[in-house]
Amino acid sequence: MGFPNVKTKPSTGQVLNYSTATISTAATGLQSVMPANASRTYLVFQNISDTLMRIDFGGQVSEESGIQVQPSGSVTFNAAWVPSQEVFVRCSSTTKKFVAKEGI
Repeated sequence: MGFPNVKTKPSTGQVLNYSTATISTAATGLQSVMPANASRTYLVFQNISDTLMRIDFGGQVSEESGIQVQPSGSVTFNAAWVPSQEVFVRCSSTTKKFVAKEGI
């Protein structure tokens, strides 16, 4: 008998771009990347610098916490679960760049 062909409509929506930012906080390199958003359905953060970065959600990132994002590395949340809290980044050097986008 087999399985019937099931087609699902992919989730679509608007993309908000936070990629124009660089690490700008003097001394600590800590800053907010994007505000909390309960409507967020997709989140990607890519480290396009030559320096390790850490991201975390809902609270400020310490050296011991957060997700390490290596140079040229990325973190993506989609499908079943996406954090809705404010996103923070920490980097030991200022002026480093990253790509950050969310889908709503």
